[in-house]
Amino acid sequence: MYYNTGKFAAYLWNGSYWIPWGEYSGGQSQEVKQYMLNIPNPSTKSSMVFVRLYEDQTVVRIDSHFSTDASVDFHIECRQSVNEIGVNITDEPIQAIYAGTETTVFSNDYLTKDNWLYLEIVIREGTIETPIEGQPAEPPVDGEILGLLTITITCIVR
Repeated sequence: MYYNTGKFAAYLWNGSYWIPWGEYSGGQSQEVKQYMLNIPNPSTKSSMVFVRLYEDQTVVRIDSHFSTDASVDFHIECRQSVNEIGVNITDEPIQAIYAGTETTVFSNDYLTKDNWLYLEIVIREGTIETPIEGQPAEPPVDGEILGLLTITITCIVR
């Protein structure tokens, strides 16, 4: 266990990740919420609604992990409606790698009640391989990447 004085948070090691423990104590007790999503073999068709928010919240961190040596880039948007484009939580796509990634810098960390979190897999430039001369080009199957993508968003209720 360790305590991060900058974030006013205690963390417990679960064998794979540092998980926030208890309540934040930055001036007043605030409830911690975590949202977890597992996506097997993510592809460009993996875009989906993550969760609906029933309270105003602030994103503290996003942990992501991919189960193979490949990596997956994704955005998380905060949307007012499921069918309308929203605002990305980070300026740049978040990348999930095998060793795990912790994201703590956000361009939009304030999540408003009754909004939706939406996940979108991002295609990176250069991911389409050039075929060997004389062999037919095989397009990727929906950009599918074999493995398990795990995303955990940790928030505090405002």
